[in-house]
Amino acid sequence: MKLKTPHKIIIGIGSFLLVYGATFAAFKVMEKTKGVEVNVNALSGEITEHKTYTETADGSYIGDIIDGIFEGKGQFNFLSGEIYAGDWLESKMDGEGKMIFNGVGVYDGEYTDSKRGGYGTFTWENGDVYKGVWLEDKMNGRGEYTFADGSVLSGTFADNRFDSGEYTVTGEKYTLKRTVADGKLNDKVSIELASGDSFYGTVSDGKFSGTGTVNYGNGDKYSGSFSASKRNGDGTYTWDDGARYSGAWSKDKMSGKGTYYYSEDDYPRLDGEFDNGVPDGTCTYYETADVKYRTTWSDGECTKVEEK
Repeated sequence: MKLKTPHKIIIGIGSFLLVYGATFAAFKVMEKTKGVEVNVNALSGEITEHKTYTETADGSYIGDIIDGIFEGKGQFNFLSGEIYAGDWLESKMDGEGKMIFNGVGVYDGEYTDSKRGGYGTFTWENGDVYKGVWLEDKMNGRGEYTFADGSVLSGTFADNRFDSGEYTVTGEKYTLKRTVADGKLNDKVSIELASGDSFYGTVSDGKFSGTGTVNYGNGDKYSGSFSASKRNGDGTYTWDDGARYSGAWSKDKMSGKGTYYYSEDDYPRLDGEFDNGVPDGTCTYYETADVKYRTTWSDGECTKVEEK
């Protein structure tokens, strides 16, 4: 009786490492938001057409005035070079308006008591964009921050910092996602490659570690333990034809005690020792639940079969 040698080809995860290593260092929690720390200074490219014009110690105003109070629509040109155009209430910016911060960027959205408050969009001159909720001139609440390089922070912001949600980096051949909690990157990472391969699991020191799942574009799948970005510990590898191995792994290869199933059914199967990716030593071959054989293997080749 000659037994079929189990699958020998196990797909590696090197392509995931290239993506992960290239994007891990890109994450920064809102270091670029210092531009919005400017208090009430603002600008807008919109020029309102009103007859009333007045000057103050801070700049000039053209717009609606009621009993000497800025009320309605108007534009204020600050002496510092910034401009605000939009709604006014009791001489304060209040309602919808647009401000362009000199040398920083443009804000278009809601104001409350001369501060960004409500929903608005800030576009920095370097290409970064934040769309979301503001409170007291700061990003506070649900929002989305898109960096100029295309990476995105989507979730909840607190006092101009990203507090919790998802960090997404999209490249030409991949999409990487990581969750953020309390302003810190979670150890979970999700990577999808254009090839169809995907990985989801834990990372440590920039490498896959702990538990994870790899789905390969050819239909294969591995779910189990990783160490230093290699399959190590217990795990199950399933081939696209239904065959699978469940057991011990070492340095990306089947190594130690495990079970190889020749199809998606429970039988036939091979129980025993594996080494360097193939059965090696004494194994028990189960043809059915009641029919089994004692087999001897050497470097993946069955050299002896005995009935048990």
